[in-house]
Amino acid sequence: MYTARPLGSAAQALAVVKFCRHYCCEAHREWARLNLAPAVNKVKNLPGGFIMVEMELLDRKQWVPLYDLRGRDERNARAAALAALEHAYKAGKKRFVHGDARAANCMVRSTGAGSSGSGGSGWEVRFVDFEFAGEEGKGRYPVPLNPAVPWAEGAGFGQLLQHSHDTHLLGKREGPSHLNSRCGRGVQAGPAQSKPSLSSSRPKKQVRSV
Repeated sequence: MYTARPLGSAAQALAVVKFCRHYCCEAHREWARLNLAPAVNKVKNLPGGFIMVEMELLDRKQWVPLYDLRGRDERNARAAALAALEHAYKAGKKRFVHGDARAANCMVRSTGAGSSGSGGSGWEVRFVDFEFAGEEGKGRYPVPLNPAVPWAEGAGFGQLLQHSHDTHLLGKREGPSHLNSRCGRGVQAGPAQSKPSLSSSRPKKQVRSV
């Protein structure tokens, strides 16, 4: 994950650049059209099976991960996020599932009043990190999941994506062990299954031109 200044852009026009092996650009673009995800600027297939996704950088002076909120703000913002999630599912041209709808992948901004993408509760919502996303009933979880995360029943590596998985996960409060969605270094899959990320909210590496 990098912040970058695209070649030929204005000096202040920074963007987020993500390199990954799985990314549902169609879902990201559709939710961006609904003002529920950062705008996608560019997508490029790279050698070795990697994908480069360049997207809008959300201003961290205004936008915060839902995970960081507490108390009344957290309850109101989570209600707005759940309403936004339902809107994205029903209003999109296809019924996309995010697949990793943890609070860490949900950026929110207080507006003080109802607005587009706010669920009418004074919180604007943008979902990030569409690595697991896909069309409901067709897309599948692409990697083993971190068993410490309270995934919905039926969520797992190779299993079909379901909208109910998103609403279940977004409704759960997270702990420090939930910040990584994947099994990997230091994370072991549970015995029951080899279970199958915050795009604009992760710490960013150095600025590069792309």
